[in-house]
Amino acid sequence: MLKLKDIKGIFPQSSGISDEGMEFHTVSIDESNCGKRGLFISLGEAAKIKEALENGAIAAILKEGEAIPSFTPNHFPVFRAKAPMAAFSDILLNYINKNRKKEWEDMTKFIFYRTKLLNDSTITYDIAVEKEKAALLDAVQYHVSARRG
Repeated sequence: MLKLKDIKGIFPQSSGISDEGMEFHTVSIDESNCGKRGLFISLGEAAKIKEALENGAIAAILKEGEAIPSFTPNHFPVFRAKAPMAAFSDILLNYINKNRKKEWEDMTKFIFYRTKLLNDSTITYDIAVEKEKAALLDAVQYHVSARRG
């Protein structure tokens, strides 16, 4: 299970409580699908933290320099990342490497799609975004194949 101390190791700049034993059941970029005990990664819209909180988020990652919304509870951990999409990838790879040799009972669920996309499509023509998505999928496929055999 992914813990707050794991996130702090990757993103030391934070505010809110620092309960290092706090566990995340979900990591998501979709504020409407954070799930119970979720870590929400904001892709440039800090105001979506409110919906993420309502949907189970217990912490969030915002882009460096982005203001924390005034409605955010003081105890709610907020981490800072230079590039939020890269943050998702960093967390996933760290999680895979940390747990590579362990048998898992409870696992953290990673959600890297959004249900409410602007054009209801995950297709993009941005080559950099496509490369990030491909690298992330390669990491996931590598992990799955390593677990199978």
